[in-house]
Amino acid sequence: MTALASLVISAGALAATETTTVQQSGVGNNAVTQQGLLTSPATNSTTSIYQINNSNANDAYTTQLATNSSISVTQQMGHDNAVGAAGSPFTQTGGHNNTEIVQTGNFNKVTAPASAVQGGNYNQLEIYQTGNNNNATPTQNSGAFNSTLVTQTGNNDEATTTQYGSFNTTIVTQSPVGGSFGASGNDNDATTLQAGVGNYVNVTQTGSSGGNGNPDGGVTVTQIGLSNSAITKQDDWGGVTEVDQYGGYNTASVVQNSPSDAANGYSHADLVQAGYANNASITQNYGIVNGSVAANAYVNQAGSFNNASVTQN
Repeated sequence: MTALASLVISAGALAATETTTVQQSGVGNNAVTQQGLLTSPATNSTTSIYQINNSNANDAYTTQLATNSSISVTQQMGHDNAVGAAGSPFTQTGGHNNTEIVQTGNFNKVTAPASAVQGGNYNQLEIYQTGNNNNATPTQNSGAFNSTLVTQTGNNDEATTTQYGSFNTTIVTQSPVGGSFGASGNDNDATTLQAGVGNYVNVTQTGSSGGNGNPDGGVTVTQIGLSNSAITKQDDWGGVTEVDQYGGYNTASVVQNSPSDAANGYSHADLVQAGYANNASITQNYGIVNGSVAANAYVNQAGSFNNASVTQN
C-alpha cells in the first residue's frame, strides 16, 4: 500500500525522557515510531498515536525500548487498520511499561503471529477491539508479574495470547454488541498459552458461536508449570472449552451456561491435567434439548493426589 502520508519519528535515543505524539486523519496513512536503543533505553517516556476520523487502511508500527514508559495507539472509524506486521512488529522491551491499543472498525489487527510484543517484568498490555474480524496476538516474553487484557466486542474476533514467565495474568472477554445473553453475530475464539509458575488466566465469552449452536466460539487454555490457575466461563449456545494443564498444584474451573432452548447444539468441555495435586471442576447448566443430552464433560487426570468435580444441570 502506498501511503498518502507517512510520518516516521525517531526520538533521541540518548534522552532519558522522550515524548512522541502522532495524529493522522485521512486515508492510507502510516506512523512508525521508535524510542530508545538496546544500549541506551529510554525511561519515563510516552508514545501516542491517533489515527481517527475516517482514517482508513492505516498502519502503526511502534518500538519502545524503555522502562516506566507507555504506548497508546487509537484507531477509529476505519477499515483494515494494523498496529504491527510480520516485517514491522509492534515491540515494547523493558520493565514497568504500559501499552493500550483501542481499535474501532473492521478488519483490525494488533500484531502478526510470532511477533514480539512485550519483554521484561511488571508490564501491562490492554487491547480493546470493537468491530468485525479483529485479531489480537500479543506475546509477553520471559518476564514476571506481567498482565494481558483483551476485550473484544463484535463479530468473528480472535484473541491469541502467550506468556512465558511466572506470576503473569491473562484476562480475555469476548461479547456481542450490548453484551446481551444469547445474542447472535459472534464467532469469537480465545487461545491462551502460559508457561511458568503461579500464572492465572480468566476467559469469558458471551454470545459466541453466532447463536446457532455451532462450536465456532471456543476457548483453549494451555498452562505448563506449577501452581497455575485457569477459569473459563461461556454464556452461549454450543460453547466448546479445552483446558490442558501440565505440572503440579494447578487449578482449573470451567463453567458453561446456555439458554434452555438451545436446540442447535450442546456444550462440550475437555479438561486434562497431568501431574500431582491438581484440582479440576466443570459445571454445565444446560439440561435436556430435544430429548438428547445437551452437555458433554470429559476429565482426564494423570498423576497422584488429584481431585475432579463435574456438575451437570
